[in-house]
Amino acid sequence: KRLRNGKDVVFITEGDPAIYSTWSYLYQEILNSEIGAEIEVEMVPGITSMSAAAAETLTPLIDGDERLAIVPATYGVSDIEAIFKENTKNNANVLNVLVDTLVLMKIGKNFSSVLQLLREYNLLQHSILVSSATTKTQRIYRGAEMLDLPSNNIPYFSIMLIFLKNAKKREGMQS
Repeated sequence: KRLRNGKDVVFITEGDPAIYSTWSYLYQEILNSEIGAEIEVEMVPGITSMSAAAAETLTPLIDGDERLAIVPATYGVSDIEAIFKENTKNNANVLNVLVDTLVLMKIGKNFSSVLQLLREYNLLQHSILVSSATTKTQRIYRGAEMLDLPSNNIPYFSIMLIFLKNAKKREGMQS
Protein backbone atom coordinates (compact mmCIF):
# COMPACT_ATOMS: atom_id res chain seq x y z
CA LYS A 1 0.00 0.00 0.00
CA ARG A 2 2.78 2.42 0.94
CA LEU A 3 4.63 1.63 -2.31
CA ARG A 4 1.46 2.18 -4.35
CA ASN A 5 1.12 5.59 -2.66
CA GLY A 6 4.65 6.56 -3.66
CA LYS A 7 6.09 6.26 -0.15
CA ASP A 8 9.56 4.95 0.64
CA VAL A 9 9.62 1.55 2.31
CA VAL A 10 12.45 -0.16 4.17
CA PHE A 11 12.77 -3.88 4.86
CA ILE A 12 15.39 -4.73 7.47
CA THR A 13 16.78 -8.23 7.62
CA GLU A 14 19.31 -10.00 9.82
CA GLY A 15 22.58 -10.77 8.08
CA ASP A 16 22.99 -10.11 4.38
CA PRO A 17 19.86 -9.80 2.22
CA ALA A 18 21.52 -11.82 -0.59
CA ILE A 19 22.19 -14.93 1.55
CA TYR A 20 19.21 -17.09 2.60
CA SER A 21 17.08 -14.08 3.43
CA THR A 22 13.34 -13.49 3.47
CA TRP A 23 14.16 -10.41 1.40
CA SER A 24 14.51 -12.51 -1.77
CA TYR A 25 10.88 -13.63 -1.53
CA LEU A 26 9.62 -10.13 -0.82
CA TYR A 27 11.68 -8.70 -3.69
CA GLN A 28 10.21 -11.26 -6.10
CA GLU A 29 6.70 -10.26 -4.97
CA ILE A 30 7.52 -6.61 -5.63
CA LEU A 31 8.87 -7.38 -9.10
CA ASN A 32 5.78 -9.45 -9.95
CA SER A 33 3.36 -6.76 -8.76
CA GLU A 34 1.59 -4.41 -11.19
CA ILE A 35 3.86 -1.56 -10.04
CA GLY A 36 7.08 -3.62 -9.90
CA ALA A 37 8.63 -1.99 -12.97
CA GLU A 38 8.08 1.47 -11.49
CA ILE A 39 9.71 0.82 -8.13
CA GLU A 40 13.32 1.76 -7.51
CA VAL A 41 14.92 -0.83 -5.23
CA GLU A 42 18.20 -0.56 -3.38
CA MET A 43 19.70 -3.57 -1.61
CA VAL A 44 22.29 -2.75 1.05
CA PRO A 45 24.70 -5.59 1.86
CA GLY A 46 25.06 -6.71 5.43
CA ILE A 47 27.38 -8.91 7.40
CA THR A 48 26.55 -12.55 6.73
CA SER A 49 25.75 -14.66 9.75
CA MET A 50 28.51 -17.09 8.79
CA SER A 51 31.04 -14.24 8.77
CA ALA A 52 29.72 -13.06 12.13
CA ALA A 53 30.01 -16.60 13.54
CA ALA A 54 33.57 -16.93 12.25
CA ALA A 55 34.50 -13.57 13.74
CA GLU A 56 32.90 -14.40 17.11
CA THR A 57 34.91 -17.65 17.27
CA LEU A 58 38.10 -15.99 15.98
CA THR A 59 38.26 -18.66 13.27
CA PRO A 60 38.86 -17.82 9.60
CA LEU A 61 36.44 -19.69 7.34
CA ILE A 62 38.84 -20.12 4.42
CA ASP A 63 42.09 -18.80 3.06
CA GLY A 64 44.40 -19.27 0.11
CA ASP A 65 42.92 -21.71 -2.38
CA GLU A 66 40.43 -23.31 0.02
CA ARG A 67 36.82 -23.88 -1.01
CA LEU A 68 33.73 -22.95 0.97
CA ALA A 69 30.31 -24.61 0.73
CA ILE A 70 27.19 -23.11 2.30
CA VAL A 71 24.29 -25.49 2.80
CA PRO A 72 20.92 -24.80 4.42
CA ALA A 73 20.27 -27.46 7.04
CA THR A 74 16.54 -26.73 7.00
CA TYR A 75 15.76 -29.47 4.46
CA GLY A 76 17.38 -32.42 6.19
CA VAL A 77 20.83 -33.92 6.06
CA SER A 78 21.01 -35.76 2.72
CA ASP A 79 23.08 -32.99 1.04
CA ILE A 80 25.33 -32.77 4.07
CA GLU A 81 25.95 -36.50 4.09
CA ALA A 82 26.63 -36.41 0.33
CA ILE A 83 29.35 -33.79 0.90
CA PHE A 84 30.91 -35.88 3.67
CA LYS A 85 30.78 -39.02 1.50
CA GLU A 86 32.26 -37.26 -1.54
CA ASN A 87 35.04 -35.76 0.54
CA THR A 88 36.00 -39.19 1.89
CA LYS A 89 35.46 -41.24 -1.30
CA ASN A 90 39.06 -41.35 -2.52
CA ASN A 91 40.84 -41.64 0.79
CA ALA A 92 39.08 -42.35 4.07
CA ASN A 93 41.80 -40.45 5.99
CA VAL A 94 41.78 -37.25 3.93
CA LEU A 95 38.82 -34.88 4.06
CA ASN A 96 39.75 -32.26 1.51
CA VAL A 97 38.70 -33.45 -1.92
CA LEU A 98 35.88 -31.01 -2.79
CA VAL A 99 35.09 -28.81 0.19
CA ASP A 100 37.52 -27.38 2.71
CA THR A 101 35.03 -25.62 4.98
CA LEU A 102 31.34 -26.41 5.21
CA VAL A 103 28.90 -23.89 6.69
CA LEU A 104 25.51 -25.22 7.73
CA MET A 105 22.89 -22.50 8.00
CA LYS A 106 19.75 -22.62 10.17
CA ILE A 107 20.63 -25.96 11.71
CA GLY A 108 18.13 -25.88 14.60
CA LYS A 109 15.59 -28.61 13.85
CA ASN A 110 18.12 -30.99 12.24
CA PHE A 111 20.83 -30.61 14.86
CA SER A 112 20.60 -34.18 16.19
CA SER A 113 20.86 -35.67 12.67
CA VAL A 114 23.87 -33.49 11.86
CA LEU A 115 25.48 -34.40 15.17
CA GLN A 116 25.07 -38.08 14.32
CA LEU A 117 26.77 -37.53 10.94
CA LEU A 118 29.63 -35.61 12.56
CA ARG A 119 30.27 -38.52 14.85
CA GLU A 120 29.96 -41.08 12.03
CA TYR A 121 32.48 -39.21 9.85
CA ASN A 122 34.76 -38.32 12.78
CA LEU A 123 34.26 -34.58 12.27
CA LEU A 124 32.85 -33.52 15.62
CA GLN A 125 36.23 -32.25 16.85
CA HIS A 126 36.50 -30.06 13.72
CA SER A 127 33.12 -28.38 14.20
CA ILE A 128 31.79 -25.27 15.94
CA LEU A 129 28.14 -24.47 16.62
CA VAL A 130 27.20 -20.81 17.01
CA SER A 131 23.68 -19.91 18.09
CA SER A 132 22.35 -16.37 17.69
CA ALA A 133 25.71 -14.90 16.64
CA THR A 134 26.48 -11.37 17.87
CA THR A 135 23.36 -11.14 20.06
CA LYS A 136 23.00 -11.12 23.86
CA THR A 137 21.92 -14.77 23.70
CA GLN A 138 24.89 -15.92 21.60
CA ARG A 139 26.29 -19.34 22.52
CA ILE A 140 29.37 -21.07 21.09
CA TYR A 141 29.97 -24.81 21.36
CA ARG A 142 33.10 -26.52 20.09
CA GLY A 143 33.47 -30.18 19.28
CA ALA A 144 32.41 -32.50 22.10
CA GLU A 145 30.66 -29.64 23.94
CA MET A 146 27.80 -30.20 21.48
CA LEU A 147 27.16 -33.72 22.79
CA ASP A 148 25.53 -32.36 25.95
CA LEU A 149 23.11 -30.02 24.17
CA PRO A 150 19.38 -30.84 24.13
CA SER A 151 18.77 -31.54 20.44
CA ASN A 152 15.23 -30.17 20.56
CA ASN A 153 16.30 -26.78 21.90
CA ILE A 154 18.77 -25.50 19.29
CA PRO A 155 17.69 -22.07 17.99
CA TYR A 156 16.68 -21.80 14.34
CA PHE A 157 19.36 -19.18 13.73
CA SER A 158 22.23 -21.49 14.58
CA ILE A 159 25.20 -22.00 12.30
CA MET A 160 27.70 -24.82 12.24
CA LEU A 161 31.21 -24.35 10.90
CA ILE A 162 32.85 -27.64 9.89
CA PHE A 163 36.51 -27.55 8.93
CA LEU A 164 37.24 -30.44 6.59
CA LYS A 165 40.74 -29.21 5.71
CA ASN A 166 43.35 -27.48 7.83
CA ALA A 167 41.35 -28.07 11.00
CA LYS A 168 44.56 -28.44 13.00
CA LYS A 169 45.79 -25.04 11.79
CA ARG A 170 42.53 -23.43 12.88
CA GLU A 171 42.50 -25.09 16.31
CA GLY A 172 45.26 -22.75 17.45
CA MET A 173 43.20 -19.75 16.35
CA GLN A 174 40.13 -20.61 18.39
CA SER A 175 39.63 -19.20 21.83
